[in-house]
Amino acid sequence: MQYEIVVEVAVPGLGIELNAMHAFHQQHGIQDARIQHRHEDGHHCLLWFFDRRATAEEFAVEFGGTLLG
Repeated sequence: MQYEIVVEVAVPGLGIELNAMHAFHQQHGIQDARIQHRHEDGHHCLLWFFDRRATAEEFAVEFGGTLLG
């Protein structure tokens, strides 16, 4: 599976929010959630990778993320 679309989400206090992000993947039938962490200028971000732009856009809207590609 190709993951070409990336959504960057600022890391808040996570916990419940992270659980909701994983639940989003389960609800959309995404078996393999690919995540990377980025730390830049004192900011922590999670990078979520998607193979479908529509799903990535929905995720970005729901979790206040930025679509990167």
